[in-house]
Order: sequence, then C-alpha cells, then structure tokens
Amino acid sequence: MRVYLLAALFAWIATPALAQSCDYCGCKGGPGYRDAKGKCVGWKQLSKACGNPPTTRCTYEKGDLEPEAEED
Repeated sequence: MRVYLLAALFAWIATPALAQSCDYCGCKGGPGYRDAKGKCVGWKQLSKACGNPPTTRCTYEKGDLEPEAEED
C-alpha cells in the first residue's frame, strides 16, 4: 500500500515539472515551426501557413536540432 501511495505522490509532484519543460514548437509532437505571428504551426496547416519548404515563411525551433531531411 505504501508503494502505491509513494508512486502516486511522486507522479503528482513530477507532473507540473514535466508540463513546464515544453516551451518550444514541436515539443508536443508538432512539426516544430513558428509562423510570422509567433504561433506554433500544426501538421495540418504546415504547408499552407509556412510554404514549401516550411522555412519559406516560418522559423524552425524544435530545440537545438536542425530539421530532419525527408527520406523518399
């Protein structure tokens, strides 16, 4: 019983810390681009909002990583 209580307590304490670590576009599974208005762009609106390639009108900011090359 104590193990379950300790696990629940740890999960409750760690959850806000994990949620605050997402401070850039792409950290929640998106493509990682920010539009000219400063909002993160989702996968559905990527080509419409950013163009092709996406760096035409958007800024890539998925952490310190560079955009991955597409494989055919």
